[in-house]
Amino acid sequence: MLMLDVRVPANRNQAAIATLYADRQVLKTGHAAASVARELAAQKGNPSCDMMRQWGNPAFGSYRLFGSTNVPECCRGEYGLVLLAFEPQSGVALDAESFGRLGLAAYAGAAGSDRRPRRTQGGLRISEEFMKLIRLRMATEAEIRVSLSPLVPPSFWQFWRRLPTPCPLSTDGPRFTAPPLDEATLLAEAMRHVVSRKPGIQRVACADTWRDDHDTQDNVFAENSPFQGKDGNFGGAGASGTWDVAMGAATGVRGGTTVLPPGVDAAGRILAASSNTALGIAGVDVLSGEMPGSMAPGNASGIEEYGSDAIDDSATAIASDAATAY
Repeated sequence: MLMLDVRVPANRNQAAIATLYADRQVLKTGHAAASVARELAAQKGNPSCDMMRQWGNPAFGSYRLFGSTNVPECCRGEYGLVLLAFEPQSGVALDAESFGRLGLAAYAGAAGSDRRPRRTQGGLRISEEFMKLIRLRMATEAEIRVSLSPLVPPSFWQFWRRLPTPCPLSTDGPRFTAPPLDEATLLAEAMRHVVSRKPGIQRVACADTWRDDHDTQDNVFAENSPFQGKDGNFGGAGASGTWDVAMGAATGVRGGTTVLPPGVDAAGRILAASSNTALGIAGVDVLSGEMPGSMAPGNASGIEEYGSDAIDDSATAIASDAATAY
C-alpha cells in the first residue's frame, strides 16, 4: 500500500510535512501545502477556513484514492498534469461529507515566485516529485491513501525521527478560481473517472468499519440464515412463532372443542384454585425445611406476596390431610 502522510502545523501559514511510504518504507519526504487561501475562503463565505465546510482547509482524517483526471493544458501550471481525487474514510474528513466536502483534490503545480508552496482552494498541493512517484505506482498498488493530521513534535525518546522544518507558504495565491477551471469543478470531474484498483479494504456503509473484498462470510441476518426470528420474535436458539403459535402448541382440539391446560382459562390466566394449590406446595416446602425460590433469604418480595399467616394455614391443612390418609 502507498501512503502519503501529511502532518499539518498549527500555524496554517506554514507548509505541511509530507512523507510518502510504500509498505512502511520511506520513499520521499518534503513539503506540501494544506492550507486554503484566506482571501478566497472569505469570498466564498467561509472566512474562518473551517475544515468542515467547503472552501476551508483540508479536513483531518484518512482518504483513499478514488479517481483522477487529466488537467486541461491551459491550467497545468496551476495543477500539474493530473488531478487526483481522494474520498474520505475516517476522522473529521468523514464528518465533513455531510457538509458537502465529498473529496480531497491532490495535485502539483508550480511553486510561487519565492519558490515556496502556494496555498490551495481547499485541496492538497504536493511537489512534482511526489506526484511522479504516485503516478508510477498507481497501476500496481492495491491502495493509495492520504492521511492528514496535526504536526506533533517527536517525543524525547524518538531520537531517530528527523522531520524537515516547516517553511512559510508562498505569498502567491491560487489561480483559476472560477468555474470551469476551479479546483471544485476539476475534483468533481476526477470523481467521475474511478481509478481501477486491486481488491482491498473497503468502507462499509452505515458504520465506520472495514471489510475485505475477499470476505465471503454470509451475513447472519441474511434471509437464508438459520438464525431467524419469526413474526417479531428475536432470532437465535429457542426462537419460535408468535404468542398465538405458542398458545396453540400448549392447547389442543378434541372433537371440535379447544382443550386448555389444567388451571388456565381461555385468556391464559391462572385460575384461583391453581393459585391455592401452588400456595399449598409452598407450605410443603416450608415443612420439609426447604424454601421455594421466591422465598429464598434476601427476597423480601416473596414474603410480602404470600404472607406468613397464609403459609402457616396451608401448612397445617396439608399436615392434617396427611395424618388422615395414614
